[in-house]
Amino acid sequence: MDSRSRTRSKPQRSQRHRSTSRPRMDSRSRGRGSRKESRSRSNGARGRSRGRGNPQPAYRIPPPAGRADPKKEVSITEEQRQHSISLEGYLYATIDFTSPQAQPPWTTEPDARYTYQTKTDISVIRAKNLPSGWEVAPATETVIREVIKPYSWGTHLLVTEGCKAYWTAAGNNPGCLEALWDYEKLPGRYTLKAKFGQNAALHGIILIKTVSKLS
Repeated sequence: MDSRSRTRSKPQRSQRHRSTSRPRMDSRSRGRGSRKESRSRSNGARGRSRGRGNPQPAYRIPPPAGRADPKKEVSITEEQRQHSISLEGYLYATIDFTSPQAQPPWTTEPDARYTYQTKTDISVIRAKNLPSGWEVAPATETVIREVIKPYSWGTHLLVTEGCKAYWTAAGNNPGCLEALWDYEKLPGRYTLKAKFGQNAALHGIILIKTVSKLS
């Protein structure tokens, strides 16, 4: 074979070599391929993890704690009975259990030196505990006639449900509604709001009753 034939055959070998080699992959192609492989592996791991172990039970909201039944009978002390008036199976008393026959500590007449800044005495507006099994008494016609009007209760006014204040036997007009006397309900306690000026001379106590009838 002459020199011309040898030179012509060389390109043919190089062409065959290129045809059998794998095409080169650029950096973008390599990145895409790796991401696809990682995704397929992670998906497979998730599928295997879901099938393993016991399924988690669904969360359930616990039922609310039981509340004390307000109608449940409570124990009444002997002192509370002595300072109460029984009416239709219920006991009525002042929130501090003052005797029904007690007289108010002062009269309804205001001090001659009073001003519009004169405030209700602290002993009246101090917060007082409400015993368990008792509630603020409503002022029904029977309660007004049998509980409020005949007794002095150590006060001028008995404050009932709805802030209604009625004159006691020690007041100016026993059994009649005098005015509204606001009170504030605190956790387990009640307190009367202060009055000013001439009304600061009035003495008031909240009237309470047993929640349930006594057996």
